[in-house]
Amino acid sequence: MIITKPDISKENQEKAIKINKKIDDIGNKFKETICKKIDKYLKKIGISGSTEVLIDIKCFLSFD
Repeated sequence: MIITKPDISKENQEKAIKINKKIDDIGNKFKETICKKIDKYLKKIGISGSTEVLIDIKCFLSFD
């Protein structure tokens, strides 16, 4: 049995690229929001945003 890739029209490729970009944008906004909330929380409990704690949390969540 031979499995071949389906032919994807140029129009569908463009749609897929747009959808992927929207998903990336949503992901980036989510990351920004989470990082801001972490910063705000740490400041609230008296830890500045430049400490290793914040870096560790962001690394754990695999954010930049």
